[in-house]
Amino acid sequence: MAAAVVFSYMGGDPVGRDANFDARQLTVIERRLSAGDVAGARKALESDTALGEAERLYASAAVALAERRMDEALADARASRAIAPAAWRPLSLEFAALSMLGRSADAGVLAHDSVEAAPDDERVLALAAHHWASTQDDPNPHLALELLDRIEALPVRRAAQDDPTAVRPRQIMVVRYMASMATGAYEEALAVAQELADSAPGDPSLDVLVGEAARRGGHASVAITAYTRAVKGQPQARPWRIHLIQLLLDNPGSVEEALHQTQFLLERGVDRDSLILRARALSRAEKILPNGPDEAAGVYRALLTKMPDDLVVLRNLALLLYDWKQGGQDGTYLDESYSLLRRYVFRGGVIDDDLADTWKQLQLHAEKRISPEVVTEVGRVFAENPGDSDAAEAYRAALVAQGKDREAGDVVRKALAAAPDNAAVRLLAARHFLAEGPDQQPDTALAELAAVTKMMGGDAALPESVVWLRTLAYIWAARPEEALVDAERLLVLRPTEPAYLEAVGRALLMLERFAEAESKFREAHSLAPRPELETLIERAVQRRTE
Repeated sequence: MAAAVVFSYMGGDPVGRDANFDARQLTVIERRLSAGDVAGARKALESDTALGEAERLYASAAVALAERRMDEALADARASRAIAPAAWRPLSLEFAALSMLGRSADAGVLAHDSVEAAPDDERVLALAAHHWASTQDDPNPHLALELLDRIEALPVRRAAQDDPTAVRPRQIMVVRYMASMATGAYEEALAVAQELADSAPGDPSLDVLVGEAARRGGHASVAITAYTRAVKGQPQARPWRIHLIQLLLDNPGSVEEALHQTQFLLERGVDRDSLILRARALSRAEKILPNGPDEAAGVYRALLTKMPDDLVVLRNLALLLYDWKQGGQDGTYLDESYSLLRRYVFRGGVIDDDLADTWKQLQLHAEKRISPEVVTEVGRVFAENPGDSDAAEAYRAALVAQGKDREAGDVVRKALAAAPDNAAVRLLAARHFLAEGPDQQPDTALAELAAVTKMMGGDAALPESVVWLRTLAYIWAARPEEALVDAERLLVLRPTEPAYLEAVGRALLMLERFAEAESKFREAHSLAPRPELETLIERAVQRRTE
């Protein structure tokens, strides 16, 4: 969000003043680093014999940081601080090195200790505020806002405005924006973002800040305008364009523009996410493209041939068929819609408030369509070969559709007894023991998944769908540590998958990492709003503020 306006640890013109630290001798080295001339900076450092030990160590740390020798940068920055503990520059470099090493907890300790040691140094306060507004490990955006208020209330500043280490108003505003977003104060964040954008017209990174705050705050038209400006200024910014398309798809009057934007996206690379957005646009474009829903269904079916367990595609195609019924052919297409949603649920999909009525109607439809003769036939096929996973699933599904959950469980147990070494049967059992009903047993499902994992060649060989199933089993079994590992593994594969974001959030919530959980729930909600996510956000906020 704020990556384009990253907090600056050192100023522009590197000449500045530090207590007990003669920064003026470092002018050449710092200017060369600022210009990207790392080799020149290293040469200047090696040839300069006039630097004091604290300054030399600081310069060595700065060069090491630029060369991404993080451990050396951290060691030298700490050695410089040991000699000149009140100097700002070594402190900022130590903090930067810790952050770049991924040691966020240590960076937080440094920020806390620095605020305690220098409570009236606006640079320290700003650094700490930035940390607590942006860290994922131990966020505290409310404290960040408090520190920013303390900066505004300081009677004097340690660094004058002509000092490059001085905290600039824009830096304060960026951190205030980040902290306001993290606390859910979207109106305040929008006001700050708008002021930033007005101060630098034409900067697409600032337009995005406006768009994101407006999007999360429910100001769709403002968000669309801002994101449109942003992608016009930076056409290759794919994430921004995706957010714009999502906004357009939620606006009934913007279908034509959504089609245009999805076409632009596909021309620059075809992947799952861009195809799903294209299908969503096509499904809404019947007035413009009479065959739009047909094309959308074709896109979804093509995706399912490659990823048959993709929850988003299963859900979207099922709803398209249910709403559309392809010219009123209710029977055939409602059957397919039910089949898709049943797969969606069986693979771990959630029947939320938006799906509840559709799912109920499809279940009623299926009950009417499944005659006793059909059940008898699939039962006969299963009896002839109880170790066949397809036969077991067909019989189980027919029984579930009739509301005979216990009999369905008996089918699964017979299949397990007949083919204990069949990975597909074991996977069927795991799914059954996670599905809603009297047989829901997450621990039993985990035992089946452990067997599947061994049969498939180990954890690294598991397909995405099985990892997802195991994630859900860990969550339902209240084993958040393992759930978090699997959910984060999935999130690496699909960083914008709402279900995976929600799973990470649920694991974090159980681990009492409430601020991080809230952040993940909000991210998932911004991508796919659901009442259930709003409840989870409220729960995380309540627990965090208790």
